[in-house]
Amino acid sequence: MYTAPEWFIKDIKRIHNKLDCEYVPKYERFIVTCELPTGESAPVFIVGDITPGIEGFRYPDKRDVDALHECDLEKETIEDKFAKIAKKVSEEKQKEWQVQKDMIKERTMDDKIQLMNKFQRLTGSGKGNSAFRRIDPDKNSTKTEQNNTNL
Repeated sequence: MYTAPEWFIKDIKRIHNKLDCEYVPKYERFIVTCELPTGESAPVFIVGDITPGIEGFRYPDKRDVDALHECDLEKETIEDKFAKIAKKVSEEKQKEWQVQKDMIKERTMDDKIQLMNKFQRLTGSGKGNSAFRRIDPDKNSTKTEQNNTNL
């Protein structure tokens, strides 16, 4: 039968000491297995499945070791995992808060007169203050100048 290269077995043992590699004639492939506490070995990874389009037998190589490193669950401590999850949750909450804040801001983008009219309508305080009928005296003129113009 076929055997996996020694360097490959050493590399996967560095990832986890209970990992091993064996050839399974049924699948015609190398399979990385992990020893269970009961003494049995369970398949973890099938060598050669990481390369799409290539069918059949091939010896394990560096691509398989890299794929196993990516699948390694023990390379991060549990505190790091919780910190990463907490950071993602806080970022999501911050984004949601910002979206709600922007929605409220967009709803209140009306100008001052429109807001006054809405307030007066909602509170029932009478007719709204229309902007086009309002007569405002010039701010720079004095009261005597206004009286002279009326004559």
